[in-house]
Amino acid sequence: MDFKNYFEELKRRKVFKTAIAYIAAAWIIAQITADLLPIFEIPPFIQKVILIILIVGFPAILIFAWIYDVTPEGIRKTERVQNPLTERRKKTRRLNAAIISLLSIAVLIMIYDQFTISERGNSEILTLVAKEDSIERSVAVLPFKNWSGDSSLEYVSDGIADEITTNLEDIEELDKVIAFRQTLKYKYSDLDLKQISDSLDVRFILDGSIQLSGDKIRVKVQLLDCQTNEYYWKEVFTTNWDTEEIFTLQNEVTRRVVEKMDKEVGVDTVLFEKQLPTESTEAYEYYLKGLYQERKGSQQGIARSIEFFSKAIELDSTFIQAYKSLSNSYMYGGVFNGVNEQRYSWRSSKKYVEKVLEMSKDEGDLRWAKQRMRTNSYFFEWDFDLMEKEYLEGFDDNSYLMKTLYEFNTGRFEEALQTAELRADRYPACGVCQAYLANALFFLGRLNESTRVLDQNFDLFNDNYTFLREAAITYYYLGDYSKSQEALKRIRFIYNDNSPTILFLMAVNYNVSGDTNAEKEILDSLLEQYRNQNSGSPAWNLAKYYAHTGEYENSITWLQRSFERYDVEMIWLRTEPLFAPIRKDPRYLEIYKNVGFPVPPEVFPEDVSRTIQ
Repeated sequence: MDFKNYFEELKRRKVFKTAIAYIAAAWIIAQITADLLPIFEIPPFIQKVILIILIVGFPAILIFAWIYDVTPEGIRKTERVQNPLTERRKKTRRLNAAIISLLSIAVLIMIYDQFTISERGNSEILTLVAKEDSIERSVAVLPFKNWSGDSSLEYVSDGIADEITTNLEDIEELDKVIAFRQTLKYKYSDLDLKQISDSLDVRFILDGSIQLSGDKIRVKVQLLDCQTNEYYWKEVFTTNWDTEEIFTLQNEVTRRVVEKMDKEVGVDTVLFEKQLPTESTEAYEYYLKGLYQERKGSQQGIARSIEFFSKAIELDSTFIQAYKSLSNSYMYGGVFNGVNEQRYSWRSSKKYVEKVLEMSKDEGDLRWAKQRMRTNSYFFEWDFDLMEKEYLEGFDDNSYLMKTLYEFNTGRFEEALQTAELRADRYPACGVCQAYLANALFFLGRLNESTRVLDQNFDLFNDNYTFLREAAITYYYLGDYSKSQEALKRIRFIYNDNSPTILFLMAVNYNVSGDTNAEKEILDSLLEQYRNQNSGSPAWNLAKYYAHTGEYENSITWLQRSFERYDVEMIWLRTEPLFAPIRKDPRYLEIYKNVGFPVPPEVFPEDVSRTIQ
């Protein structure tokens, strides 16, 4: 074959120019598709289909260009023309014009991306810096959308947004960063970003999307200035799916966000002191999966998180974040969820705290370890002395939920209301904050207000496990059994939870409705959990059940067994409304004394106890 003649023939048939034109057109289509599909919420697989068509179309168009020619008279089969250079030039002018047009459009798109995103961001920075005194550096990171076409990758989109939130929380110069758990409820919300920012009371909203394909990940982020309701910054990051690249990407997004909010923050000295959490990409994937499950808060979610965090540690025994998360999950599983035997949960959680202390000298890790040991000691050892000491000295801001809980347990209801109101106002998207506010109002006898708080938040948090559990309990105490049953149905439907607290609530609701067969079945399950030494305080919940039915001798018997088992829920002994009728019983007072409360026992207000008789 004469390659020179073959090359000339390719040129004559305009195969090269057709290839250039096709590539330019395909790039424009792909770029427009990537930008427009998410806006119209078209499923991500459509983009994949379009890309496959474009790829398959490339060789097809080359074959077409070789065989056929586009002429003023229409499409004709290309003939072996001997000459004319002038004729050849004439035929290619239209194709040249098409190529130039397409390339011009491509260049304009690239310029637009850079100018209107980067330059507009810079110009807005100047405007905001001029008003620097009025800048409120507050931000919420919404769960990123998963545009990978695979629902099992939700843990990636949530995990990256969560890690960026954690980075922002570490920057002390920011005025306010909404915890990621509090933004999760907006994942499938119909509210627009301005409405979400008003609800969260923040100036900036960061949202985005991820696309993971093979070993590549594309992360698109955008920062909304909610005062002007305009996007302040947009950017697309494409990188390899490995731990170092993802960690760098998360740091870069954090740095850029803070720069845009206020370039005087001095983030560099804070952010880049962080170390790569693990060099194992597989370990990091298991860690993100563990976080995804742990956020659910349910019995199954906690059990799965323990499994995933343990696998992350097996793959990287130096992965400090995984040790911290595993310790947290063991604590949650031993306190509320009935995942593992209670003492085993305590030993496991403590073991991983000690591992973190052994491996890390970071101030944040040491602070976390102190808080975790304090919380574990209180839940599992009833260490009221330590809690009372820290309470009188003042809890740090990261312990507001523990502060409220301790105020409930020790009967400081006015103080609990102040703490709950402060946090509920500051974090309106926090389900447990709203539930604790309702609890505080209930304990103070402000029953109508307690009901109103629950009712106003029920639709908003109707998929939040912690809120639903607390709502089911408080509605029951308020005597609103239908609402308590509604919350229970949501928990059972979404989470299929069988923890002791949920079984107790099901049993008393069946008792109220007169379904004796279902009531007996649930009681048998609680008894079985007690015999199997499940965590989640089954003996305590049986004591509450018999107090509900007025069988106070049985209630005292099960309280004694709960004490012997060191049930976590015994910290509620002073203020549990169901035990109001037995608070003067010498056996109750003896248990109370042995638990070690720092305050004397108190008879519960009659007006509240009557609501549950």
